[in-house]
Amino acid sequence: MNKKSSKTEGRGVSSFFRGASKIHPFHLIVAILLGGLSSATCWGQGTTELAPKLDPAEILRSSRAIFIAGNRNFPPEPLEKKLFENKDFLASGLVIVQDRQKADLIIELEHQGGINRDFTYRMIHPATDVVLGSGKVIAWDSIRAAPGLAGQISKRIKQLRTPPKR
Repeated sequence: MNKKSSKTEGRGVSSFFRGASKIHPFHLIVAILLGGLSSATCWGQGTTELAPKLDPAEILRSSRAIFIAGNRNFPPEPLEKKLFENKDFLASGLVIVQDRQKADLIIELEHQGGINRDFTYRMIHPATDVVLGSGKVIAWDSIRAAPGLAGQISKRIKQLRTPPKR
């Protein structure tokens, strides 16, 4: 066998096994796991046991701490103040924390600044990236936007925390 034929010869499955020592162990584990998932699906066992629970109501019922992520155009303090004044939020049992790492939920605040008057929020469960709620108010500044957003957030929390009627 000459060198030229050995280069062109190994382009199929056999070349994969010959180059297996060059595969990163992480990629090999991922390939094995994905192969196992597809075979479990083929046998009718499904993959629902492996998927995390993505039910927004269940996620919110198990959550205890919220971090409010503001920015320079929309600081978190006005919203925090209005949430503490909201009876539905207080009844939820949730606490607002200052450390993002200790939070079960994150409320992201957004305002572009300038002539834009849209103040928005998104409530996210960072472990699953599930968006539990979002909303928008149009206001002159963050102080005037906070009561509307606090009302929307509290309403969504109450809606998800209330067990479904049977």
